[in-house]
Amino acid sequence: MWKCKCCGEKLIKFAETKFYDIDKNGNILKDESDSEGSFKCMYCDYESNNINDIAEWEED
Repeated sequence: MWKCKCCGEKLIKFAETKFYDIDKNGNILKDESDSEGSFKCMYCDYESNNINDIAEWEED
């Protein structure tokens, strides 16, 4: 189970957010290959684009 490095809560899953580029006309470019993902702890809002930066795996 993943454990948050910030608050110590054991988590079943993290919230994942996506960031997309916007062109000069204000259109959102939703090409998955161009988007950047971010993982966020649902308890303390600790966030990073790499799951290993914010959490560590622990066996039950």
